[in-house]
Amino acid sequence: MKSISRKISSAAMALVIASMPMSVAGCSSMKDRQAAKDITTEYLDAVIAGKFDKAAKCVEDGEDAVSALEIDTLTAQIIDAVMKNASYEIGDVNMMSHKEEYNLTFEFSYVEPEDVFDEEMDVDEFLDALADADDFSEETFTFEFVEDDDEWLITSDSTEDLAEFILALSDGIEFKGLNETTAVALVEQYYDDLGSGNISGAMAIYKSEDYTQEEIMEELAIVGITDDSTEFADYMEAVMSRSEISTEVTEVEDDQITVVATVESPDVNQLTEYLYTEDVMVPLYAEVFYQMFYGDPEAMDLSAAMGIVYTTMTDHMDEVEGTTTTETIFYVMEDEDGELYLTSDNAAESFTGGETFDSAFDASDEDMQQYISQAFDLLLEQGRMSQEDYDLYSAIFAAQ
Repeated sequence: MKSISRKISSAAMALVIASMPMSVAGCSSMKDRQAAKDITTEYLDAVIAGKFDKAAKCVEDGEDAVSALEIDTLTAQIIDAVMKNASYEIGDVNMMSHKEEYNLTFEFSYVEPEDVFDEEMDVDEFLDALADADDFSEETFTFEFVEDDDEWLITSDSTEDLAEFILALSDGIEFKGLNETTAVALVEQYYDDLGSGNISGAMAIYKSEDYTQEEIMEELAIVGITDDSTEFADYMEAVMSRSEISTEVTEVEDDQITVVATVESPDVNQLTEYLYTEDVMVPLYAEVFYQMFYGDPEAMDLSAAMGIVYTTMTDHMDEVEGTTTTETIFYVMEDEDGELYLTSDNAAESFTGGETFDSAFDASDEDMQQYISQAFDLLLEQGRMSQEDYDLYSAIFAAQ
């Protein structure tokens, strides 16, 4: 009997011991599932409230796709209106197969902006109607979670679908006519075009009282500012991606809206030290002199020379420590065809690095003479200058 009793007791104990890890795991699983729901709730509440910085804290490494969105003014207004009556419902948390990780789906309820939009509305009427609408649509999303220091966070990749959805809320919404929203949007488009090197796009919405758009494009092309210039496009992308742009409507008139754009950008004048080198200045002067002697005297093409400057500055952009602030006043108007355009008294500052391009030619006299002498040597070596011209021009310029 004692032997049987011991066997029964041993079996019971083994059963209890064997079941303990499962019980503990079960409690842990329930706790983790609730943590996944809690972090999702915290995240979505922050997104709906427009507190993107707070939302990013719920995502692994803070890399939240929604918080990283670059949103123009109109899109931001539409998102804000949509979120005023948006809601969500979180579904069950599921353990992913073969992993101690979880995912869940949630249903996002919102008003589709295109269902409310009417071309006859102005911006304020549309935003009010959007915020008051009650004809809801639903969209389903899935979040995955990762454990980080004993807390569950949303994986950064799983926020991308929601980010794409939010960004697309303004698709198909385009207002016509002159108003504050369209004026600001046009200025923002201008800077977006510049930042991507889309010069023709920027010039398509810019008009000058003194020059035609064709004349402006010709002048810009002389210093290498064209749609085809990858050097300039890379330079502008390097500058604008490191810049902060803010806009403010300062005056509204029947036929004109004044928008002030303030741009805090890298102080590219710090890069002049990288231009005063043999590797940069010799080929630069070679291009300048080649155009002087063999180019069109009415329209010197310095694009190759400036390409050297743009590339050098782009390569060293990360080494700039300071910033400079530029304020540009834009006047947004409507032409006879109802198309909006902008003009400005100082928009040229948007294209260049200010004093840097001029100062590239301000090296010391001794250095300049050395660069010039080497530039003529380079042209002769490249076969772009004859020996006769070399003897003539180098005697005139390099000997000064």
